[in-house]
Amino acid sequence: IYPPLPEIPAPAQKTVSELSKTTWHLSLSRLVGYKRVDLSLAACLQSNQTLVIAGEGEQKQSLITQAGNKAKVRHASEDVVAFIKDHSRTQGTILFVGHVTDEERALLLASAKSLIMPGLEDFGITALEAASLGTPSILHAESGVSEVLTNKKSAIHIQQETVSAVVAALSQVEDTNWRSATLQQEAKTCS
Repeated sequence: IYPPLPEIPAPAQKTVSELSKTTWHLSLSRLVGYKRVDLSLAACLQSNQTLVIAGEGEQKQSLITQAGNKAKVRHASEDVVAFIKDHSRTQGTILFVGHVTDEERALLLASAKSLIMPGLEDFGITALEAASLGTPSILHAESGVSEVLTNKKSAIHIQQETVSAVVAALSQVEDTNWRSATLQQEAKTCS
């Protein structure tokens, strides 16, 4: 039995359209080893793609170090939307936004070009949340959610936890014509 899709607050359309004018990918999770945020970061650096990393955890400092001079870290007092708008103009930037509220979470999921989840997940409900807001995901083919989100229809499935697999998936995200209605329909199978 799949876990149900949680209620997600609808983000303000004006704010979504402001953020959607930029092209960036999203990593939204705890910053711990098995989530493999390091692969998302390395793939975006290698392909000169902007990545927004939302979340906190034991690997945060090592990820900031890995991003090097491409890292921008939001201070808790800074507005998330303003921070992303200010810093996402430069391709290849890695934006660490830290903890986000439920409303900010929905906004990020609705505004991103894709959600990147390269680690092997028991299920991976965040990808389902992204699909419900019209955003495709890059996810491990053996994660539970891959049974719900179809490869090249509502997600890109990767077979291995490698930088090269994520780089190839980023390219496929660019080359695929995503339909929000299809993404949302697949997400609704877990309502």
